Amino acid sequence: MKASNGNSGEHTTLEIWIVILLEIFGISVVELGGRRGAKILWGLALGAVVIVVVLGVLAMPLAL
Repeated sequence: MKASNGNSGEHTTLEIWIVILLEIFGISVVELGGRRGAKILWGLALGAVVIVVVLGVLAMPLAL
């Protein structure tokens, strides 16, 4: 499998933000999966943030 030497005109805004925010994982997903891969990774990252926030809220009474 070989990634193409693309330029910024070939990538959507979503793909660019995935690469910026998720670094090496974002680069590999965008190169291998394109827009669909970027959407999947964006969903997983958002889900992880929600889970961390919910667990933090649930753990607050235990810390007091």
